Amino acid sequence: MPDREFLIIGKVISADLDAEGNLHLTLKNSNRFWAETAVRQLRQLKGQVLEAEVKTWKQNNL
Repeated sequence: MPDREFLIIGKVISADLDAEGNLHLTLKNSNRFWAETAVRQLRQLKGQVLEAEVKTWKQNNL
């Protein structure tokens, strides 16, 4: 599978690490289309090892 990179932006509703070190992150996205797109992308990556960077979003003032 070729490398894929995409950005998901959303308001953090909850975040947790369980005893096995699994990350549980719940985001609220204001746009349903992009939320559904992100879910489709993530589901295709099931079973893959991922690298994730989590940071505060800074909106560019254009």
